[in-house]
Amino acid sequence: MAKPTVAILGAWIKEQGKEASKILFPSARGGALSSDSVQYLVTKYAAAARKTCPSLLQKPVSLHVLRHTAAMELLQAGVDRALIALWLDHESSRNNSDLPRR
Repeated sequence: MAKPTVAILGAWIKEQGKEASKILFPSARGGALSSDSVQYLVTKYAAAARKTCPSLLQKPVSLHVLRHTAAMELLQAGVDRALIALWLDHESSRNNSDLPRR
């Protein structure tokens, strides 16, 4: 992660306190966000972004696209494919055929 991102996340974790720091992005009720909640937020903010960034009108924005983009950036930065597969929580780091070859 970039240093500014690490600093911001560190401050956020400190703000949450020791008990709540187990959940990086809590829901309004203090629990973990569900995958449906995250998809809802991505859809909501992608729609808002499209209003000021017309180039997004022709691009799909979803959790899958964001996940794939992150994996590709890691791959292009030289991160080992097996490590990316583990980060993506694939069943087997040996079976990462859906990751593009360099």
